[in-house]
Amino acid sequence: MINPIVNLSKVADNYDTFLLGFNGVVTDGNGLIPNVAATLNSLHKNGKKVILLTNSAQRVAAIAGFFLKNGVSMNVFSCIMSAGEILHYKLNFLFEPGRFYK
Repeated sequence: MINPIVNLSKVADNYDTFLLGFNGVVTDGNGLIPNVAATLNSLHKNGKKVILLTNSAQRVAAIAGFFLKNGVSMNVFSCIMSAGEILHYKLNFLFEPGRFYK
């Protein structure tokens, strides 16, 4: 059985890159989970790379706005990618822009 990591500070020194999910990992659906902003800022301050992946339909700009509103700079993240962003670019590639969506 895998034991969950409840506090990243206990393992942060062992890794240089952190791959995190959005819903249920850094957010609870209403806002940031307590201490997430401080943890993300600390990881960045200590030279760690943070990659955020989500299956959310939101585009990256909306996710970035959420973090900025909650006191987390975009400098914290090496990359943010969402299913919504991938879908947007895929639709732009396959179809004439504006034909099916705005």
